Amino acid sequence: MENIFDLERYPIADSNHPLTVDLINKTKEELESIGCAVIPGFIKPQSLLRMNAEAEKKLGGIHWTSDQNNPYFTKDDPELPEDHPKRFFEERKSGYITSDNLDPDSDLHTIFQSLELREFLRRVLGLEQLFCFADPIAKHPYSIMKEGHYFPWHFDGNEFTVSILIQEAEEGGLFEFVPDIRKPGDENLESVKSILKGSRDRVRSLKLRPGDMQLFKGRYSLHRVTRVRGKINRIIALPSYTLHPGMMNRPEHSIQVMGNRCRFSTNERMYVLTILSIDQVVCSNTKGFCLKTPEVASKETTIPRKVTPAIPIALLSHAGCQRLSKICQDRV
Repeated sequence: MENIFDLERYPIADSNHPLTVDLINKTKEELESIGCAVIPGFIKPQSLLRMNAEAEKKLGGIHWTSDQNNPYFTKDDPELPEDHPKRFFEERKSGYITSDNLDPDSDLHTIFQSLELREFLRRVLGLEQLFCFADPIAKHPYSIMKEGHYFPWHFDGNEFTVSILIQEAEEGGLFEFVPDIRKPGDENLESVKSILKGSRDRVRSLKLRPGDMQLFKGRYSLHRVTRVRGKINRIIALPSYTLHPGMMNRPEHSIQVMGNRCRFSTNERMYVLTILSIDQVVCSNTKGFCLKTPEVASKETTIPRKVTPAIPIALLSHAGCQRLSKICQDRV
């Protein structure tokens, strides 16, 4: 860990160190104020060089995506007025080096698995528990944006994101956001519409530097990455964490963002199921599933029904998936 994190500047391995306590408090304040916090120079230059070399080496096998998205990642609804934000679509272009394609000794993999980092993030976010994202494709990918690529205005579906800039673009690639433009029960459509039409009201622009770690709450803050210009790719690492154990992306989301390589069929590949085995699925009550996972030391964890239950994955045939799905439904 000392070869990756700048522990002299940020001694996160010692949770009681005065510098760590100050960092946690400062980061908390920024997140509560504007939903965004940056820890500059968190990653050492030597580690950045290794991750940059890894990403550049993997570019030949990357899946570049180009899709039309609205800020909510939903389909067009012709029944809505033409100027409704849900009918505002822009082209999103980017690519991902997926987690299953990283080197076994990848620094990014070490960062993702670091207990010290996860404990630091847990305290900053004020959570009782924080879990590693279980998706084998998307738990810690590199996001790549090259000349002409753009990630348009959108909201996140998750509560928070952690990102580390590995390489900045020659021009552009700036992170822009509008803090808390919407709230639970209030979509504030007029203000969202204004931003989509070009207003700069309350827009904050953030120029990250390589090695900076950013924490961002994007569920209620509209945000984008501006268009990349020049020959130098923008490379950002995305170690991902969740509030519940064993969470994975919905298959349709994986396909939309990561490409068709995430599509499973009976003729080509085994299906990735989000439940490890029938024995680990117990219907506890009407509120959700009760899962027993190694990550929580065999303790029962109730997950709300609206959350797809998932445990570190198993590969089952399509028929097996259908059968297990039916059993789970019957239990509920």
